Amino acid sequence: MASPRLEGYLHKPIEVSGIEDKYAPEILTSRIETYALNQDSYYLPLRSEDFGHLYDLLKGNLRSVLSYADDFCQHVADSDAEPSNEDEKAATFKVWLQGQCRDAYEAVRQELRPKALEVFRNAVSFGGIFSPSDFDAFGFNSIPAFRPHIRDLESAGVVVSTQNDGDKRRKTIQVTPKGLLVYAHNTGLT
Repeated sequence: MASPRLEGYLHKPIEVSGIEDKYAPEILTSRIETYALNQDSYYLPLRSEDFGHLYDLLKGNLRSVLSYADDFCQHVADSDAEPSNEDEKAATFKVWLQGQCRDAYEAVRQELRPKALEVFRNAVSFGGIFSPSDFDAFGFNSIPAFRPHIRDLESAGVVVSTQNDGDKRRKTIQVTPKGLLVYAHNTGLT
């Protein structure tokens, strides 16, 4: 937060790094400990291991992980069968996650041309974050040749572009959670 009128009163922002993947299951466990009305009798269809898998799959995007975890719990609540033991919970989550990945893939499959799909696969393999100036790493000879494929990926919802706060001319392109589900479907990561 900054304001020219309050200079000197506000401190520089504190940089907070991501949570290591190995601690992701503890996010769910700590939420249960905090919000369960009775620690001995609560029901949650999501196992902490599955929460950790979702965290890993979505590259640490905690907001999306919590949203998908909520969607899964709502799915179980809306269905007639509630998994009662750990094996049933794991199996139910796996089927649900595969369905989410399949649905995301089917939603974009018809929209993307082969070259855009290749750009997408490369984007994920490069870590999911890139800029138009990385065109040569994607096998293009110029930014104008690269842009149409980025636009196709943006319109399909598998990447999103943001302007750099310091230099409005620079863009950062990032694979979205939906894009990560599409990638998981294609590679069998579920």
